[in-house]
Order: sequence, then C-alpha cells, then structure tokens
Amino acid sequence: QQRGIAIITGGRAIDGEDQSGKAVYIVDLESGQLIREFCNSCGNVFDTNTVAQNNDFLDCSMEGPVAAYDAFLGGVITRAFIGDSCGQMWRLDISQADPEDWRLEFFHDAFANRNLNHPHRRPLGLQPAIAVGSNPGRLVVVYGSGSPDEALMPGRRDRVYSVSEYWNGSSFEAQINWELILDNREAFTSDPLIFDQAAFFTTQSATGGMCNAGLGRLWGLDYVGDDPDEIDDLVAAMDEDG
Repeated sequence: QQRGIAIITGGRAIDGEDQSGKAVYIVDLESGQLIREFCNSCGNVFDTNTVAQNNDFLDCSMEGPVAAYDAFLGGVITRAFIGDSCGQMWRLDISQADPEDWRLEFFHDAFANRNLNHPHRRPLGLQPAIAVGSNPGRLVVVYGSGSPDEALMPGRRDRVYSVSEYWNGSSFEAQINWELILDNREAFTSDPLIFDQAAFFTTQSATGGMCNAGLGRLWGLDYVGDDPDEIDDLVAAMDEDG
C-alpha cells in the first residue's frame, strides 16, 4: 500500500528528560496515524559506531532536518538521512513493504576521532544533500556539521563530508569520498546543494571584532572527487565571478 508519510524527528532534548529527542516518527499524512516509531526501546535502531562513550542505540537527540530519497519525482521513498545533536548521520531504511521491517541505522560520524560527549562535537543541524553516485543504486550524501541555532565557539571546527553508500555484506555503511575540515572559527552555514556533479555550500568566518560581519565564502566542489583513493580530493569548479 502506497501512502503519503511524514518523517518527524524527536527534536531538541529537554533538560532532565533522558530519552527526550531520541526518536524518529513516521506518520500517515492523511490520518495522522503513527505508522512506526524508532527509539531505544523499539528494537529497530541499530548502532554500530564504536566511538567511546557510545552507550545506547540513540545517545543523542535526533534534531537534524530529514533528507529523503525517491528514484523519481512522485516515486516511493526508500531511505532517508538524518543528523543528530552529536554529529552522527543516520540512515533510515524504509524500502520494505512491511513497516515492521523498517530500520534506523548508524551511517557516519563526522567526529569519529572524539568521544561521543566531547565538547568540540557539533550537531548536524542543516539538511544533507543526496544524489546518485557512479555506482548504480548507491547514493552520495554531502553534509556538514553545525547549526544556525548554535554559535561556533573558539576551538571548535566544522567539518564537511562527501560519503557514499557502501554495502559491507550485512548492512550499508558510509565510504568517505572526501573530508573538509574548515578553518578555526569558520562555520558551515547552509544546506548543501548538488548540481551537475558539484556540491555547493557556504561558510562564514569570524574576523575582527564582534561588530565585524566576517568573511563569507561560497564553495563549489566535485561531489565525489576524482580519485576514490583520496579522501581530501576537493575540486573547485567556479570562475572568478562565482
């Protein structure tokens, strides 16, 4: 049965309520009926991240915007990608006909070299961009850390990634195409956009005093990179007027 759905994240956590925000809901758009919930006690969340202080399936609130994929306009959504407040990207698999078979799976960690409670972690508060890669049926996801609601404090650095879906024999995981670590006090400030095999996004650097507007930059990068063996393959494709 095909029907319109809404994918709703748990949102920002409420102080003092341990499980608040740690959920994703799928509801019927017409009736408002809950079709499926994904939570720590639901039995349908799978967390393979091995970073330190990762104690539960969902340790962080699911507050990032949802990016859903269908093969053509008006088609059936098969998966979606959602960021959490700790900088982790999750893959929601709704490809099966039976909602009981839908799964929420860990996909990629933007701060894999830091424990889950490290103060330098940043939320994924902007919607990722998704596009089909060179491998048929596999998606490329471009996303960055940061949030319009959270200032970039000194010592914290935003990161931008291009990752591809990779089937490891039992589940999908992220294969890094490239990683961009922004300069100190340079914030990732926009939803990325993939167009004509290039990923576009903006950043803002703090310069001078508090009243200074800073330096804004528009980036245009090869969305997957030219060399699959290089994770820092950033290819600008903009002229001097861009």
